[in-house]
Amino acid sequence: MTGQDPLLGSKSVYDPEKVDGLPSDLSKIITGPMHNLAVTENGRLWGWGRNSEGQIRGMVREDWEEPGITTRGNFQAPIEISGPWVDLGRRVVEAAASGVVSYAIDCKGDLWSWGYSKRGQLGLGVGITQATQPQLVPALSGLNVVSISAGWGHTLCRTESGLVYAWGYSTKGRLGFEMPGSAPPTEERLCASRASDAADAVSRADVFINEALEEEEAQLAAAIVWDPTCIQSLANVKVAHVACGMDHSLVVSEDGSLFAFGEDRDGQLGPQLHRNASNRDWAMRTLFLEEPVLTATAGMSHTVVVTKEHKIYTLGSNFGGSDEEPSPVEVDMLQGENILQ
Repeated sequence: MTGQDPLLGSKSVYDPEKVDGLPSDLSKIITGPMHNLAVTENGRLWGWGRNSEGQIRGMVREDWEEPGITTRGNFQAPIEISGPWVDLGRRVVEAAASGVVSYAIDCKGDLWSWGYSKRGQLGLGVGITQATQPQLVPALSGLNVVSISAGWGHTLCRTESGLVYAWGYSTKGRLGFEMPGSAPPTEERLCASRASDAADAVSRADVFINEALEEEEAQLAAAIVWDPTCIQSLANVKVAHVACGMDHSLVVSEDGSLFAFGEDRDGQLGPQLHRNASNRDWAMRTLFLEEPVLTATAGMSHTVVVTKEHKIYTLGSNFGGSDEEPSPVEVDMLQGENILQ
């Protein structure tokens, strides 16, 4: 591992180091912003890193003094995560990690979630913000979930039939549909409103600001989708892959089309949406490349695309390099390489 946060119970490291304590039959490694998960070939699930929200193992404060547990219950070494799937005799086949929530898909296609999220990322129903142990996501029961991706405050999953479900924080269109009346007041609108009242009495200004903040909080709450909801605009698309960035989402179809939606401030959605400021917050657009897309992944504010011709393209923020790239650019150093994913 490289660049590990001291919060996780170890020094930061900049050269790869072996992670001790994991089984030898690992099949998948999932990295989240604050913690990591690992799936073994026989369907066991392991986790390590931040656990302050119970995203690895639900705990009470008395448990924080156990060996191998650091400040606020974080795990510096991997531990096995046992959920209800074990008692059901099922294996874990896929997993995902957001900053505060963990997910596991078992071999029967059921999705389990646990952790803490005020933005509805658990997907367990209206107002449910915490699960100290893995809980079955009821809205997806029986739909045979096959893959999942988690952003900072939103989540997408794909079912065996190729449908995409989304839930969590919906602003900027990151869920693929608009929530009527959910757009929070912009900073410009709030500033303009407050400036217009500058001549009023201080007490009146205070009342206005408090009301504006309460309104904003209510609108933010209204932007939460608590239960997984099918993205209807993709209902007729056979989806092969989903990916969530911090505030944007990507969907790849079986025929190689790439759909992008959500935040586009750094051009991570591509040239169509980036150059159309009037639509940039809500519209779902198809990102056209010269060749079909095999898969794609979303970072904090950038997108990486692998085509079926095994080429790799990037777009969006290039922090630390040049300015953002609203148009896909092939990665020169990898030209000629047979990129698979």
